Amino acid sequence: MQVPFQNFPGFLLRQATASAMSELNDILSAMKLRFGEAVVLIIIDSNPGQRQSKFGKELNIASANMAPLVNKLHDRGLIRRERLDGRSYALHTSEDGKALVEKVMMAMEAFETKLVEKIPKELQKPFLEALQHLAKAD
Repeated sequence: MQVPFQNFPGFLLRQATASAMSELNDILSAMKLRFGEAVVLIIIDSNPGQRQSKFGKELNIASANMAPLVNKLHDRGLIRRERLDGRSYALHTSEDGKALVEKVMMAMEAFETKLVEKIPKELQKPFLEALQHLAKAD
């Protein structure tokens, strides 16, 4: 079958992302996490004491979507809330959350290493640099 947009970067990025995310989601589901939950948990662990809104802004997650993510992590006992003022809470990982972050990071690092190894060695560094530029683009 001929695919007329085989040289379209957006199409190729979407295809690569779908393939990679499917594999990563299988890994994370064994830990009873979705990708978004894992990312939020790791960011909270890396930046303890920040407001939920700051995490959402940094990750480009709307507050309507961030609240259920945080609630699910809280309900599982992976994060705790510390009241800052009448409406705001600082977020921290619990001991269980910290232990899970360690497992998730090890799994994600192994996955990412395996993913990058699919690219010829001489193209790995420029590939990552190009992706970093695309990720920053407005």
